[in-house]
Amino acid sequence: MMKSAVLIGLLLAQLAAAQVPPTATKTFTPNVVTIGGTTTLTLTLTNPNPATTLTNLSISDTLPLATFQFVGFAGQTCNVGSYNPASGLFTVNQASLAPGASCNLSITIRALIGGTILNTTSAITTGQEGLTGNAVSATLTVGTNATFDSPFQVSYAANTTAGESFINITNDGANGAPLLGPGFGGAVGNICVNVYAFSPDEQLISCCSCLVTPNGLVNLGVNRDLTAKTLTGVIPTSVVVKALATLAGANGSGTSCTNSAATATMTAAVPGMLAWQTTNHNGGAALPAFRVTETALRPATLSAGELASITGRCASILGNGSGFGICQSCRAGALGANAF
Repeated sequence: MMKSAVLIGLLLAQLAAAQVPPTATKTFTPNVVTIGGTTTLTLTLTNPNPATTLTNLSISDTLPLATFQFVGFAGQTCNVGSYNPASGLFTVNQASLAPGASCNLSITIRALIGGTILNTTSAITTGQEGLTGNAVSATLTVGTNATFDSPFQVSYAANTTAGESFINITNDGANGAPLLGPGFGGAVGNICVNVYAFSPDEQLISCCSCLVTPNGLVNLGVNRDLTAKTLTGVIPTSVVVKALATLAGANGSGTSCTNSAATATMTAAVPGMLAWQTTNHNGGAALPAFRVTETALRPATLSAGELASITGRCASILGNGSGFGICQSCRAGALGANAF
């Protein structure tokens, strides 16, 4: 009997010794926003043990009050999550986690300052097992409203019957550049500029995508390309233009942007797009025949709801097969920069 008790004790000790700490992961979705934009911070806790349930798991993350503003909880499978508005302390607790199981908790936060922000949690711990696991970090890139290469930018063109407007786009190489130039090795940092044109009553009248290489220059004409074959069949005299930059391929080495306007995601959004609108105005008898204005597109915050709306509507345009509502792809060069 005593030998059995000793053996059982040894076995329990061996099982305890074999226990490994829980692990944690952390993500920002999206991981690129503008100042004032929101992102979802998710902490995931995992029990890697194949046969041992872990208890009283805990991890915390201090969100600097000058950097982040707490908006609200966004979903959870872990038991308890709390946020202290006075200190910015975000805590996740799980009473127990079965072998091989995971749980997560997400919050929505708003970025208050620009820059590349590295945020790190505490180590993850357990209760009676006395195990300590890893701390985990994630990086959020926050562009300011004055950063002209923000991933999402907006403009409008009015009185298009009086003159053409052009959307001129380049890629500043924020995500890499050709090592030796075109034709000398693989390029990285290509972006897809996904363009969405709206009529004043909020109808999406056309969408398309343009491949822009680092330091390349392309253009779209509002009359020539964006409204030539509108989905509604009506050609408006003013349009709202929205542009969203995403990587072309996994690391920007892709060479096609076909249909990417319908499949763009928040996590794929990247800086690097420089876009401006050039408009040729008919000045009438009192002014020269044409005069030209140029205005940079305005960086803006893209909400998850708006992204779902524009990509969903673009997918419907591409899927109907009529060819209407699909604007022409970008053409090389810039147009409209000089008066005629």
